[in-house]
Amino acid sequence: MTASEAQVRRAVELYAAAWNENDPEALAQILSECWHPQGIILSQTEEIYGRDALFERIKEFRGRRPGDQAYITSGPDIHHGWFRFEAIVRRPDGTEYSEGLDVGEVGNDGLILRVITFHYL
Repeated sequence: MTASEAQVRRAVELYAAAWNENDPEALAQILSECWHPQGIILSQTEEIYGRDALFERIKEFRGRRPGDQAYITSGPDIHHGWFRFEAIVRRPDGTEYSEGLDVGEVGNDGLILRVITFHYL
């Protein structure tokens, strides 16, 4: 069985929201609703294994850049439990950085299993 388009869309929206959340309790709740406990992220610059590690990585990012916000700039394109979208991060002054493409898979439980991030370096 494959995750429905609605499940995938919700997981992607929550995942993006997680990167914008400064409150640790709210962040933990968001991740519990979108990220598999053993989910992984792979990019050119890092590997993150598991929900707890993702929580710590986002918390560290938010601590350094509490006013920056991630935005989905295209998509998500969805089929058969897979998604892709482009995103960028904006500073409070409007400057942008960390543009990239994420490709991922959502399990039939609606939780993201993996994300591969391609940063436009």
